Amino acid sequence: MSEAVAKKDDNQVEITVDDYTFKANIDLLDDVDTIEKLDDVQAGKGGEMIKLIKLVVGEDGYDQMKAHFVAKDGRMRIAKMNSAFEAIFEKFDPKG
Repeated sequence: MSEAVAKKDDNQVEITVDDYTFKANIDLLDDVDTIEKLDDVQAGKGGEMIKLIKLVVGEDGYDQMKAHFVAKDGRMRIAKMNSAFEAIFEKFDPKG
């Protein structure tokens, strides 16, 4: 089971999911275009989830995350990506 733990550092938040820790710039989610992409994710367009994760962790961060879970599980399972996605959005507070 995934458990997300976060620690703030300016705009970067450190998040741990299934023993993997990564940094995400949660402030980048505070954007109307991002919310529109989130609507696409909720409508079943899974590719948008990857785009949103890459937005906040960067291309390198996403590649490192993927490599970690591929090494651990033999592939990047959708459940792991979903856990990271949920952990990122749990830390987002548009009210500040």
